Amino acid sequence: MSDIETLKKELPPFEIFDLIPQYAAAGAIDPEKLDLLKWAGVYPQRPQEDGFLMMRVKVPTAELSADTLRVVAGIAEDFGRGLLDVTDRQAFQFHWLRIENIPAILDRLETVGLHTRGACGDTVRAVIASPLAGLDARERIDVRPIAAAMEGTLSGNRDFEDLPRKFKISITATPELEGIHLINDIGFLAHELDGEVGFDVWVGGGLGAVAHLAKRLGVFITPDEVVEVGRAIAGAYRDHGYRQNRKKSRLKFLIKDIGVEKFREIVETEYLGRKLRDGPSAPVARFGGSDVLGVNPQKDGLNYVVLTTTVGRINPDKARALADLSEKYGNGMLRTTAFQNMMIPNVPTGNVDALVAELQTLDLAPKATLRGTTIACTGTQFCRLALTETKARVAGMIDV
Repeated sequence: MSDIETLKKELPPFEIFDLIPQYAAAGAIDPEKLDLLKWAGVYPQRPQEDGFLMMRVKVPTAELSADTLRVVAGIAEDFGRGLLDVTDRQAFQFHWLRIENIPAILDRLETVGLHTRGACGDTVRAVIASPLAGLDARERIDVRPIAAAMEGTLSGNRDFEDLPRKFKISITATPELEGIHLINDIGFLAHELDGEVGFDVWVGGGLGAVAHLAKRLGVFITPDEVVEVGRAIAGAYRDHGYRQNRKKSRLKFLIKDIGVEKFREIVETEYLGRKLRDGPSAPVARFGGSDVLGVNPQKDGLNYVVLTTTVGRINPDKARALADLSEKYGNGMLRTTAFQNMMIPNVPTGNVDALVAELQTLDLAPKATLRGTTIACTGTQFCRLALTETKARVAGMIDV
């Protein structure tokens, strides 16, 4: 087994939370336990010898209030040199943190219902919920309650703290607009079959050095089955996924080797105890559906406005300004998207022009251009695994 596999057997990964106060008080991290900090959403930042840390924060169902965003902005300002990123898992990411700061940051996050449990590590990462959930007239069902149940069931669950590697889930009810399911370990896509709303299930997607697009499991499941099926697939991956070579430890490699039909049989026989209903494919978008941009009508007569960041990077002043604008022109709620952007929903038509004008002054205007669909990873500025600088390089290439 690899070193991390051995480490996970010696200390259950989520127990790292119990050690963080001790490390903070000492101002130093046990180097033998360093990799387990990922389960608390914390990574060493490049260069590692400088002792700075980066942290990811889950945003359940991709929704947050204006006050929550102000707390996030305050953390970035007080502890992270004013740097704040929106990630492609609809989360927030801080940089320039010290271990001494982590307990205070976790306490602040807890006051607004955010957490870092499982934001990184070999476990179930943030569950992506469609940013259009409950808004767009084209959706089949509001997936937020399902996504919240999935997050509540799998996130931080000790049954899934020791997976072969990371595990990612997406849930959408507008599959013809959003193609993110193709690069997730599980993608649940709502559609209708003979007048019944259910979900098409795709498995084994992922990027990285060897990319694979997800494949259909070939089923049609009810909304009430989604969490159960998600748990079963995660269990099958936990017990059958590869652990000796981390380069081949993702679900996509298991699916490639045994085939999706055999994997479905394992899930049904060993984890569900029943066969799932066969079903057709949902109407799906190509990867990177681009309609989730700009100003769009909601089904209730209001509008959602998707503002475009520059490769996810904002700062505390802009974050606080967005919080203010969401209260001034909407209902004080915001959302994050899988393209490192943000959204202000529930905007009356009469407020749209004024909101867009204020967003333009912040260089965050809604633009259905290359800027809106271009994302960039952390890059060599902070990431130990990166081979090149990304954020600034890409920012200079796109229409800003």
